[in-house]
Amino acid sequence: MAHTIQQVIENAKAEFIEQQSNYEYPEDLIAEIADSSVPFYYNQIAEIAQSDIALMLDEPELGAASGDNFRGMENTPVAYIAANIYERVQQELFELLYEIQNQREAA
Repeated sequence: MAHTIQQVIENAKAEFIEQQSNYEYPEDLIAEIADSSVPFYYNQIAEIAQSDIALMLDEPELGAASGDNFRGMENTPVAYIAANIYERVQQELFELLYEIQNQREAA
């Protein structure tokens, strides 16, 4: 289990690189990986948030996390931190995708 946001991002990037050839639309894979990168347990979300204060302070563009894991908890700090984890991983994966696409075009 990842304990910092950097570990979460590194794991997500490794999974993206490994799986990208299986997807016609890599954007779908990015959404899947970003979603699965958000821990299920609140204490794990809090542990990751400790590694980067911005995860606790930034307001996520998508709003608070929702879904089965956050039913009844939609407007809590944990839901906002989870959304920030999702957005950070998603952003990093899109940057990786653009790098890969640029390398392919240059070759």
